[in-house]
Amino acid sequence: MTLYKKVGRKYVAVSDTEAYSGLDNGHWLISIEKGSTSCRRAINPAFAELELACLLTSHRVVSYLSEVSAGRPKSQPLTEKEQKGLKAFYEIAGKDCLLYWEYPSLQEMAEKILKLIASNGKCT
Repeated sequence: MTLYKKVGRKYVAVSDTEAYSGLDNGHWLISIEKGSTSCRRAINPAFAELELACLLTSHRVVSYLSEVSAGRPKSQPLTEKEQKGLKAFYEIAGKDCLLYWEYPSLQEMAEKILKLIASNGKCT
């Protein structure tokens, strides 16, 4: 938060030297980046590094989670013959017909998220 002090007819930005006085007892994790400041209460200081990693990559984690949780066909990609058969099926049944998809397990998503954090948020 930027505070301003009136100097003459202008307001000049000043630093808030006592900003921490409004915080409750406990451990806090504060991250200041260009254009944003984030403040979170860190429950356990032993996990502060992990919480910081999560804080810094939270927006990447959300988009990555959306990507890794997408449905996929239950089997391998269709061969050319299967694609022709599917096309013929659609011509008869229509494209609104139900196809089965499988989704990754929560364990699989958690492992991918931990790999993302371990790679410093670089989605590969």
